[in-house]
Amino acid sequence: MDVISLMRKKRQQVSAYDVLMSAERAEEHPRRYTSITLVHRLTGTKLSRAAVEDAIRLTVEKYCSVYHCLRPDLKITNEIELIEA
Repeated sequence: MDVISLMRKKRQQVSAYDVLMSAERAEEHPRRYTSITLVHRLTGTKLSRAAVEDAIRLTVEKYCSVYHCLRPDLKITNEIELIEA
């Protein structure tokens, strides 16, 4: 929700937003996540990659409580896919 809210404030016309997640887990128990990749797929008209990058950065650094609850050694990667509507 934070990303969409920030994109609206940036006057970006987002018509769809999906987040796809893939992850790797430890071989031994507890089989915790060792890395997570999030693909932010946004559909819209003339979306600015810089605006999306900034919205995700702000979400990660400031707004997302889930990020701040996870282990600090968990590697999380964010990727962006823009689809022209």
